[in-house]
Amino acid sequence: RTLYVQRLSREQDRLDMLAADPATGKTRVLFTERAAQGHWINLTNNYKWLKDGSLVWWSERNGFGHIYRWQNGKWTQLTNGPWTVTSLAGVDEAGRRIFFDGMKDDPLAQQTYVVGLDKPGPPRLLTELGFVNATSMDGKARALQVSRSNATQPPQSYLADTEGKRLTWVSENKVAGDH
Repeated sequence: RTLYVQRLSREQDRLDMLAADPATGKTRVLFTERAAQGHWINLTNNYKWLKDGSLVWWSERNGFGHIYRWQNGKWTQLTNGPWTVTSLAGVDEAGRRIFFDGMKDDPLAQQTYVVGLDKPGPPRLLTELGFVNATSMDGKARALQVSRSNATQPPQSYLADTEGKRLTWVSENKVAGDH
């Protein structure tokens, strides 16, 4: 019954998250992001509304892209450090976990991690170092679809459980023989 709208200023230094009533067009500002002086805000779809009305939100407010939770008008930072979260892969509301891709362990090779939604703590690595990984998930975050490659391995794709264990290859693309 509510439409959420991101409104970005022409200078790209202010983003308002609006709650709009589709029937009346009436809006209200839920929160505002402001870029540091001389910088801009990168518009993203790295967010997810939760059933309890809170929002998992990606922001560069501290100089690095990280995940925050907005609940009852207050922010809680869920990831932090001198590294970047690159994408939100999924939110397991029942298991209270957030899955994301980031550059925590290697600034040149994106990996997939999981962190608690209520008690975040250090992110736990789910993918194999030595590969550049990208993950997507089903809507309830019950399975990972991982794509990976490196300098000697063409792109591969596999399904994994939420602990990162590979269940089956979608495309192994194995390097062997004359390939």
